[in-house]
Amino acid sequence: MDLTLSKNHNPNYLAKIVKIDSFKPHPNADRMKLANVNGYVVSVGIDTEPGIFIYFPVECEIHHEYLSKNNLYRVSSNSPNLNRDNLDKGGYIEHNGRVRCMKLRNFSSEGMLMPIDSLKPLIDLPANIDDYIGISFDMINDHQLVKKYIPKITRTSGAPGSRNRKQEKKYENTIVEEQFRFHPDTTQLKNNLYRFDKDTLIQISTKFHGTSAIFCNLLVKKELSIMERLLKFFRINIVDTEYQTFCSSRKVIKDPKINKNLGSGFYNIDIWNLALEVIKPYLEKGMSIYAEIVGYLPNGKIIQKDYDYGCQYIPGVYNYEEMTPQQMYQAKLFQIRIYRITYTNVDGKVFEMNSQQIRHYCEKWELEPVIQQFYGTTSQFMEQHYTESVDSEEFIHAFLTTLQKQYLEKPCIFCHHKVPDEGIVVRIDQLCFEAYKLKSLSFLERESKELDKGIIDIETQENEE
Repeated sequence: MDLTLSKNHNPNYLAKIVKIDSFKPHPNADRMKLANVNGYVVSVGIDTEPGIFIYFPVECEIHHEYLSKNNLYRVSSNSPNLNRDNLDKGGYIEHNGRVRCMKLRNFSSEGMLMPIDSLKPLIDLPANIDDYIGISFDMINDHQLVKKYIPKITRTSGAPGSRNRKQEKKYENTIVEEQFRFHPDTTQLKNNLYRFDKDTLIQISTKFHGTSAIFCNLLVKKELSIMERLLKFFRINIVDTEYQTFCSSRKVIKDPKINKNLGSGFYNIDIWNLALEVIKPYLEKGMSIYAEIVGYLPNGKIIQKDYDYGCQYIPGVYNYEEMTPQQMYQAKLFQIRIYRITYTNVDGKVFEMNSQQIRHYCEKWELEPVIQQFYGTTSQFMEQHYTESVDSEEFIHAFLTTLQKQYLEKPCIFCHHKVPDEGIVVRIDQLCFEAYKLKSLSFLERESKELDKGIIDIETQENEE
């Protein structure tokens, strides 16, 4: 059995082989009990015995063959029965193969557990199955078992956000090698607790629910004149690079000179280049600023449903069509919350600002960093928020539960609308960037309900693969 990671895997949506030795009672159901998988609490049937399982995280999509052969699809009179045995009663997975954040008997279940034997209809299990415990994967014997769930979006040619998927994004034709870097997916804190100890220096900040942006002033390949190309042909040294400002969403560069396949974007409004005009005066050569844009678009659409973060759209007061991006920003139409700043030198070496340098930089230029909730060591955090004594072995578990108690399952106090706070980001403050997210279950439940209604946010639309 070969468990591997695909080239473009998302670390937050991997399956994992786990061993469950014990369970806890379900607080509200006699026929259910609870399993703890690295901090994720999953509801299982009362008859489930300890053993080796596959854990599937919330909002992943499981391959059809696995679901069908294990009769996991929900049976409905309104749709065909996709289960292999065509039973009258199946599981609770919809036809899209998605694992939802489910509230069962008023208690949220963070994923799905399946016995390791559920792989038998697909492959022969090895005798040394214990050796696979702890492995995270999305591929099994070169076949994809699990991936991030992305809603199916139907677009017509030329519609907002449409792109030719057959064309490759050949940014290397314009951007100098090793200059530009997309921000990697922020991984879950619960999967990375081993990265922390009592002396880890951390920043805890509010996680903003908007759309990701990168603002750059980096080296690109200069468009040469005929004479310059001729001189270069004869190996005469000429300057063939120059610094250029441009911006990007989480996965798409928003400059038509760099990205030849650029579409018109979600809502047909380019919020990233509007925000770039605000940030551009502060972009030094070699700098990349990573941020979250929240609030409204000039047409009144909100970037993320109900998550306004104190921004306002007042068409009776402001004529947004005649306003500059800076004027929109000053009128609080949108915010730009900065969480990362890097310098890239001409050789492509990256220098990272720590969290406090970012705060000082933003203060100097009157920009907005993410909201810092705490800064110090994990021990200092526990001294402030945890009154009981705890030994070294239990420290990190207590750290996680204290974070959850202190910051999660609360309303967002920064929004006018009544919405749950998304959660926090815990950054390890060191020379290289390392940060992990911890989301509220109430936010995940809301996100699942929005997807059930077919409401797809700007982030998903813009970064659909």
